[in-house]
Amino acid sequence: MNLSTAAIRHGLFVPDTCRRVRQTATEAFYRGGMVQRVRYGYRKLSQEEADSGEFGPRGLRMAKRPECTPVILEMRRRLMETKRPQAVADWLNAEGVEQGPYARRRLWSAAAVRDLLCDPVLHGTRRFRKTVYRRVFGTGKHRRERNAEPITKLFPELAHMSRQEQEQMLRAVGWSMDGPSGTRATTSPRRGVPKKRSLWPGQAATCGGPMHVIGNYLRCARSLAREGRRCWNRVQAPVTVTRQRAVAWLLNECERQPELRETLVSAAIAEQQQGRNRSLQSRERVRREIHDLEKQAANLARAIRHGGELQALVCQLQRVEDKLDEYRGRLETWDRDGRNSDETLSNCEMNLHLRETNRDAFQFVV
Repeated sequence: MNLSTAAIRHGLFVPDTCRRVRQTATEAFYRGGMVQRVRYGYRKLSQEEADSGEFGPRGLRMAKRPECTPVILEMRRRLMETKRPQAVADWLNAEGVEQGPYARRRLWSAAAVRDLLCDPVLHGTRRFRKTVYRRVFGTGKHRRERNAEPITKLFPELAHMSRQEQEQMLRAVGWSMDGPSGTRATTSPRRGVPKKRSLWPGQAATCGGPMHVIGNYLRCARSLAREGRRCWNRVQAPVTVTRQRAVAWLLNECERQPELRETLVSAAIAEQQQGRNRSLQSRERVRREIHDLEKQAANLARAIRHGGELQALVCQLQRVEDKLDEYRGRLETWDRDGRNSDETLSNCEMNLHLRETNRDAFQFVV
């Protein structure tokens, strides 16, 4: 009885403790703290440097590196001129410009260029709590969710360019402060899966590096510009021929070793189930976002009826409705695709299908 009472009492204190921790972190952010990792063009300050006020407002724990401003402005110019972030990355690598202190890769890539140039900190706006973690009381773990409205504060001393200049650059390539915008005409089944997790782990014979799909060809990943062209072999093998030969070998092995066929079918079923689980989690996350946005829209409509600041409320309501339309469209697409893929093969059907499939019709995805 005493143990149950203690557990209930502890559970009642958890929300209040979390609230006080969040409040403390928010106040520290507004004072210039909560600096964790900084991008290229910035550096972290010690507590003594921040308190001195020599590098910006007192208390701000990060500072701009003025020597990086010409490089960032040149990145902006080249991106607007070429519309190709990979070309900007190639120029940075050729000039020997190093990434930020917390970058995992030494060389620049198109994704690294995009992440830097889309960050509002370039015009001085810091963001905090871009990702929120919601406690799952049933398991004691946390669920990670993207925060649609993070906390922001403007520090003009951090700006490498004006907000207008950054927005002009992003409009030129169809990006936004939240990342690239727009939808793809076609969706690849391998979208979102790193190339290094290819279903067929091909390796280059010269250096042993992984082979990546580049259009209709396979090429050694180490021969690409973003990998520093460490491999001299630039030969591009046709994907179709490689698939046909790999499939022929695989089918021969399956006929010769029945246990291999069973293992292959089990792995395919497990991969399919993981994909379905990920899809269900994504749908649930979008449904929660829709629910939250609907509540926000109702609150804004109520504030408009009660005579609030009309122009600001209407603009905010429009943004919420645009997000609602986006999430609802995404959910409808997932539901439609889910209905089309409900007719999946069972274990026995997959075994029969694998036995009866000929080499010409077998589709192998790399």
